[in-house]
Amino acid sequence: MIPIDLSAFEESEIGYIYVWNVNSGDTTNLSLDHYLFHRQFREQNWITDNPTDGVYSSDLDGSDLFFYFPLSDTSYQMLDSMTNIVIKKSKGDVDDKCYENHANVRIDQVNFEHAGKIFGKEGVVVLRR
Repeated sequence: MIPIDLSAFEESEIGYIYVWNVNSGDTTNLSLDHYLFHRQFREQNWITDNPTDGVYSSDLDGSDLFFYFPLSDTSYQMLDSMTNIVIKKSKGDVDDKCYENHANVRIDQVNFEHAGKIFGKEGVVVLRR
């Protein structure tokens, strides 16, 4: 999960933020809450991924995310972006025999570019207007 700071927006505005996800030539268009942990705005928010091909895959790996306000059917206000997202997962090691057959997902790598800087696992996205 990648922390996202939405403090530049009123709570009433957050529900109107949409995201273009461009990945391998495909573009999807979903509301921001689709990408938020718990699928809703909270006091603290995180962008989270979804497995696409088993528990060790990520729908955000290889993606560029573009955040925007739709103004009409044909216009929008671009807000911000996260690009060159890399998320790699593998099976983690556990000491407890009770969990050795569980997925035990380990996050091996998280990288993305935001506001001209490259961030890793500890990066925070401060969404700008």
